[in-house]
Amino acid sequence: MKGETKIKIGNATALISFLTGTAIFLSYVISENDSLFLIGYIYLIAAGIVNFTVLLWLHLQTSDDKAIRKGLNRSKMYIVANIPIAIGYFFFIMYLLNFMRIKFINSTGETITSIRITGCDNKSISQLGTDQSKTKWIGINGDCSVNIKYFINGNEREETVVGYASGPIGQRLKYEIGSNIDALH
Repeated sequence: MKGETKIKIGNATALISFLTGTAIFLSYVISENDSLFLIGYIYLIAAGIVNFTVLLWLHLQTSDDKAIRKGLNRSKMYIVANIPIAIGYFFFIMYLLNFMRIKFINSTGETITSIRITGCDNKSISQLGTDQSKTKWIGINGDCSVNIKYFINGNEREETVVGYASGPIGQRLKYEIGSNIDALH
């Protein structure tokens, strides 16, 4: 096999690994589809094995041609450069798993105001009109729950959104306000 072909194999391995890993990572971040988390994990292992094998193979290649040696070394550097990128993606995903992304939907048929989200994290929404929604990122700090209090027609209501949460779970939820009323004042 010619030296140029070996270099192309190394470069292609690095580029395909990077592009595929980045596509899976961005797809997960955008869609938050849990199956992509598993696919990414399996891909990380498979890509690690393939990249390590190609890296070892490139390392064992020799050439008297200085340009070929330089090209082989560059290919090895491209493959190794994928390691910190993969580690960065991994830590970013682990960071995301410390949050619940809850889409609060006003299904009460009335405008609600002064929405206070308490428990795992304290957040607020000033107002939601009929059938409006707003997504809040709720940090999960140990064992906790998520509750809301809000005003509707001058009356305060309280609801439990999530009875128990413990990180890292990284869930994305939809919650219809008015579907789980605990107390009416």
